[in-house]
Amino acid sequence: MVSPDRETILAAFRQDPAVGSERFIQLKEIAARLPEILADYLEQEVTPRRFLEVWYLVCQVAVQEDACKLEAAAASDALATLNAWRQNPTLVYEYLHTTETGFMFEHVGFTEALKQRFREGRLTFADVIREQPRILFF
Repeated sequence: MVSPDRETILAAFRQDPAVGSERFIQLKEIAARLPEILADYLEQEVTPRRFLEVWYLVCQVAVQEDACKLEAAAASDALATLNAWRQNPTLVYEYLHTTETGFMFEHVGFTEALKQRFREGRLTFADVIREQPRILFF
């Protein structure tokens, strides 16, 4: 599978109704580099555990590059929370009062097309980056 290109990623990121103009400006460079940042994950099937790992990695890069414009304490708290969740996913399910499947379908924010591919076990991170990169940002 071909890695998503910069223009495709930025177009998908910009067109997502959940991405405001300020957030787009803050995160567009990181969004464009997602294939590089997540190179080891691109062809992997999206699973709840892998999704939490990817969330952590993307957040880590955003914090390191100060793209989120968070105060140091808030950034540290976000990373600590994501790190705890990726190490023990049941923590996020308990926190959200949901299940693994509920987390993926109700809290991640997949489009219907991505949900369908997830159900079928054929959703990869390259697909997510190409079609809905915003959901990779915590």
